[in-house]
Amino acid sequence: MIKEVQALLDCEDEEVAAKADEVCMIYAAYEEGAITKEMYVELLEDIKNTYEVQAHGDDMKFKSMLVTGVYGILQVV
Repeated sequence: MIKEVQALLDCEDEEVAAKADEVCMIYAAYEEGAITKEMYVELLEDIKNTYEVQAHGDDMKFKSMLVTGVYGILQVV
């Protein structure tokens, strides 16, 4: 699976490339024994949870914008 993440290092999306680099550094630290398996799992879970929260936040932002837009249209009509 790390190969899939490494492939993202050259991704056009700078945020994704930076996060892929972070994951690769965490993987390297685990492989070298610099961090425990528990810490490795915890760090990866943190990254996963952060992206899930951001995805839901973006979804809520767009829904809020839609509701605000509809409300504005209703005020004009």
